[in-house]
Amino acid sequence: MSMAGGALPLRPLSIGEIFDRGITLYIRYFVPIALITIVIVLPLSVVQYYMSGSNIAAYQQMGAVIAQANHPGRNPKVPAIANDQVPGWIWLAALCALILLPFSSVAVAVALARIYEGSYPDWRDCYAAVFRRWGPLLGTLFLSIVVFASFVVIGFIGYFVLLLLTVFTVRAGVGFGIAFGLLTLLFVFAWLAFLTVAQLTIACALFSVVLERLGFAEAIGRAFSRLFNRREFWRATVTGLAIGAIYLGLSLLSLAVTLAGYFIVHSPLLAAAANGLVTFVHISLLTVLAAVYYFDVRVRREGMDMQQELAQLQARSP
Repeated sequence: MSMAGGALPLRPLSIGEIFDRGITLYIRYFVPIALITIVIVLPLSVVQYYMSGSNIAAYQQMGAVIAQANHPGRNPKVPAIANDQVPGWIWLAALCALILLPFSSVAVAVALARIYEGSYPDWRDCYAAVFRRWGPLLGTLFLSIVVFASFVVIGFIGYFVLLLLTVFTVRAGVGFGIAFGLLTLLFVFAWLAFLTVAQLTIACALFSVVLERLGFAEAIGRAFSRLFNRREFWRATVTGLAIGAIYLGLSLLSLAVTLAGYFIVHSPLLAAAANGLVTFVHISLLTVLAAVYYFDVRVRREGMDMQQELAQLQARSP
């Protein structure tokens, strides 16, 4: 894949090529992507460090409870979690950082748009483009949370209904119970696949608010129409599951690093710094992969119209 100078070739990519291009771009343009991501990761790491006292107490309490369950004759001291260890402004900072997290992700997508158009991205320009659309972005974020929560609730209701039917049909016959049990299992897998594509759809909707200058309702509607169709759904499922696997691996690594910092090295500062590094890779790399997939979907559906739109986005830059 040649990317030296000029705009990137806009052609349909296979799933393997999406990840190859995403990782290649991530490495080649690491500095501007890092500058965009660190704006959010650094405050989150500071918040985590100040909250480390409560985290340590929580982990110690969990360990004491497990020890008590394994050795009933003993009565280990269970430390209390002091909520007053964390000042109120820290909670406020954490809330603000979480709200601004999608802004950082969309800024990374804007940087990818600059790269696709053939220019070197500037982190300030990327954030400027995002914050000019702060209203529709917040509206899209809120509506996406409502839609995704609805999917989760509907899925839980369907799961418990099938589970109850499985229990009741067992009394009528083992064969009926096995059939409904398999149906429940298939429903769970289908539901998880649906949620995976829904998460990728929400990311694409957020990207389109800035890159296509859409309103929040239109952004979500267009994103669902692009991914939830017979031709794209399975590609979106495989891509989403692959990104989800990377997310799971990074989350487990983050947990392991945090626990090691607290209990092996006994340094909350080191734990916060290491976890911040993992969070940085988590946010930046996964966003790049999702953005490359977003551009690929648009290339497949819109072709040269997307090239003109990227040129217009470049012309609007200050």
